[in-house]
Amino acid sequence: MAVIFDSLALNVITFLSSVTLILYLYFTRKYKLWKNRGIPYINPLPFVGNIKDVVLQKCGAGLYLKTIYDEHKDKPYVGIFAFDQPALVIHDLELIKSVLVKDAHVFIDRKFTVEKARDPLLHNGIFTLKG
Repeated sequence: MAVIFDSLALNVITFLSSVTLILYLYFTRKYKLWKNRGIPYINPLPFVGNIKDVVLQKCGAGLYLKTIYDEHKDKPYVGIFAFDQPALVIHDLELIKSVLVKDAHVFIDRKFTVEKARDPLLHNGIFTLKG
């Protein structure tokens, strides 16, 4: 009986360790993106990236982004991660104009969406456009 229990316990521990390792590697696979491109960035935590306080509901997403924006005023932009998705917080006004006006056709299909029936004005806004 002890041999069966030891074998089962070892199998469970091995399985859980493997799943944890696979999840860790999956969620951290993009974490060198900003470093490889030479962009200043905030070091992310595994699984949550840079939004730990937002996930734990210590502050809202807007307040958190404002904090990052204020802490990195000396840089034209800074890279962050929302879970494993890279995002760029831009501080330089000319770069913001370039992204939102001149190169808007490159930055399409926003992740944030609003149903047209609920809010037609926001549905057609620059931050929610699709295609």
